[in-house]
Amino acid sequence: MAAHVRVVQVPDADRRELQRRARDKGAPARVVERARIVLLAADEVPGKQIATLVGCAEGTVVTWRGRYAEHGLAGLEDLPRPGKPTQLPEALRDRVLELTLTEPPVQFGATHWSSRLLATALAGEGTPISHATIARIWHRFGIQPWRAETFKFSTDPALEGKIRDVVGLYLHPPEQAVVLCVDEKPQIQALERTAATLPVRPEQPGAASFD
Repeated sequence: MAAHVRVVQVPDADRRELQRRARDKGAPARVVERARIVLLAADEVPGKQIATLVGCAEGTVVTWRGRYAEHGLAGLEDLPRPGKPTQLPEALRDRVLELTLTEPPVQFGATHWSSRLLATALAGEGTPISHATIARIWHRFGIQPWRAETFKFSTDPALEGKIRDVVGLYLHPPEQAVVLCVDEKPQIQALERTAATLPVRPEQPGAASFD
């Protein structure tokens, strides 16, 4: 006997969005799973086979197939959890931000904070907090301590003209001429920067001069 197939009608706009979610490598696994379930159901794949292809229980297929059929894309979202959400004390949030915007102490042997390292430091202050909570605070305020950019500052008023001259040699070298580039000696690390390092800030990574 042929397997009963419940076909889900998926509009073109929804299909494109579901395909995007299914291909998104950075999306949570549950989001990818739900998108794949609905797409396979729309292609008339039986529920048991969908469960095998996606790697989930057949009951999971029934749940999300039905949720989409009834509510569309909105039905694939997580339902609100019962009870009042836990509120993070403002003082603790502010302390996380304050400490994040400083350099880690030398004893940690790190150039920038990680969420786990910061959680360890706060625990040492008698303020236990999970690294996942720290990561959520960073995400909310657009802070990325692991990112760093470089810049070069010069007071030479003729700098732009000099840059044009040098770049011009590469782009339009003289005929029958050899253009040589002499760079600094490798394997030598600058112990100090020519300009102060710019600290990490909300929506702005830290930056150091390019020396």
